Amino acid sequence: MIYPVITMKDPYAHAGSRQSLLGPAPSAELIERYSTELQVNKGTPPAFLLTTSEDGTVPAENSLGFYAAMLRAGAPAELHAYEKGPHGFGLRPGFGPVQAGRSSANNGFAFTAGRTGPRGRLRLPRCEQPPAAPAGRLVPAPMNVRRS
Repeated sequence: MIYPVITMKDPYAHAGSRQSLLGPAPSAELIERYSTELQVNKGTPPAFLLTTSEDGTVPAENSLGFYAAMLRAGAPAELHAYEKGPHGFGLRPGFGPVQAGRSSANNGFAFTAGRTGPRGRLRLPRCEQPPAAPAGRLVPAPMNVRRS
């Protein structure tokens, strides 16, 4: 995940994403349920995270909190946190430390490579069916996973 929106909780939530996903006034229960860092368990799929301190769009604390949750749960995770670079760096030349972003992304692919099944696909546990979305809203898949 590169500059991911993970938490729906203040002060690190990306307000636009939270409103788009959960509506203008989500309940505390909904915020807790869709704050992904709170849903991590030992069966959570491996995660590769990349963020920067200068990301003015999605606070780096989203990646840091998710990484900490993965460590607590004993789930495999790798974090690359850079001091410099705007949100979206590494996607095109002249926009932040491109080579560092591409190198880290390649490392992320290598990180998950040993966890693949037939045909190189990442082996993921089955997820529970997400609840119905509020009218007109997308619902992110919860991280409640169970082994098949």
